[in-house]
Amino acid sequence: MRRWVSGMFVAGLFVLVSAFVVIGPADAAPARAAITAVVAQPTDTTAPAGEGPRIDSEQPGAPMSQETKNKVWIAAIAVVLFGLVYLRNRRRYTKWRAAKKG
Repeated sequence: MRRWVSGMFVAGLFVLVSAFVVIGPADAAPARAAITAVVAQPTDTTAPAGEGPRIDSEQPGAPMSQETKNKVWIAAIAVVLFGLVYLRNRRRYTKWRAAKKG
């Protein structure tokens, strides 16, 4: 029974991780083709002297990107899995401790 449960745990973990794997397009151009020479051009303008940018507190925050949402989900799943392992180990330890005393 114990081996079956751990096997199911590993299979479930594999399914969760594979759900968040992002696969790039197969026909992506090589990285070398995208590299071009970039040369800084001198400018005559200077930074304006005055106050810095103002932040409007009434403006709502920018929405989260899909990549950020995926990272939040992965972190949440990792925390849940850590909690399950922690609880299982604590239960096993108390059982072991009780058997050692008695």
